[in-house]
Amino acid sequence: RGFQFPLMTDISNPVLYDMGLRVAVQSLTEEVTARKGISVSCSFDGRLTNLAQDVEVMIFQLVKELVQNIVKHSGARKASIRIVEERDDINVVVADDGQGFAVGNIGSVGVDGGFGLFSIRERVKSYHGKIKIESEPGKGSEVTVMLPKKASGVAVSRKTGKRK
Repeated sequence: RGFQFPLMTDISNPVLYDMGLRVAVQSLTEEVTARKGISVSCSFDGRLTNLAQDVEVMIFQLVKELVQNIVKHSGARKASIRIVEERDDINVVVADDGQGFAVGNIGSVGVDGGFGLFSIRERVKSYHGKIKIESEPGKGSEVTVMLPKKASGVAVSRKTGKRK
C-alpha cells in the first residue's frame, strides 16, 4: 500500500488555501513529528505574503515531497525546513540527519527515491528555478531550491489584468 500522508496534507490542502504557506508548512511539520517520530523544525525569513498561489502550491508540494522522502528513505531523527524570501526569489532548504545517499544516483528510478528527486528537479526546472542537492552516504542530506517569485513565467498585473 505504501506510505500515505493523511488527507490534511493532500495537494488540495485547505490549510494552504485558507491560512497560507507558513501555517500549512507548520501543520505538516507538526504532523510528521507527531506521527512519524522525526523531529521536524521549520523557520521562515521574510514576509511570505503576496506570493502567487501557484508559487505557494509549488513550494508546499516540494516541501511535502522532500519531507516524504525523508520519512521513507532517510532513517533521520531530525529534519529542518527553512523558507527564505529574498527580493525576487524564494529559497527553500530541506535538510535531515539521515543516512544520506550518493547524489550521482539521482535519476535512476528506484535508487534511494531517485525518481522522486528526479521529478522534483524537473518541476523546479519547469518553473525556471534552481535546485542543489547535497548528500553523501552516512552524512544526511540537504536540498536547496531557489524559485523566482514570479515562477509561472508570466506575471499578470492584478489591477489591469494585462501581462507585465
